[in-house]
Amino acid sequence: MIDVDMAGAARDFYGDQLGPEKIEAFIRDFSAYRLDEVLGAWKPYAEVVHNAQERACKRNGVAFDPEIAAKIYVCVPTWGPNPDVPASLAKIAPHIPLVA
Repeated sequence: MIDVDMAGAARDFYGDQLGPEKIEAFIRDFSAYRLDEVLGAWKPYAEVVHNAQERACKRNGVAFDPEIAAKIYVCVPTWGPNPDVPASLAKIAPHIPLVA
């Protein structure tokens, strides 16, 4: 339900280093590695982001900076819902208790 903008965060931090074509490959890898990270044993999401970013950096020839991983993770709670979510939840709220 959250409009997770990891691609935007990756562009903000790595777009200038990689350029338009390479940043898209980085974003795909970063996404795939986040999925891979959550398929195993549970770990804190900060660790998922850190590990996935480190792996994407290595694969794409970019120096990994743990501070950037921390900055991206800090962005997560600032992202709001996907545009269609509030209206959809408002429709079902009278019939189903909503808890977040």
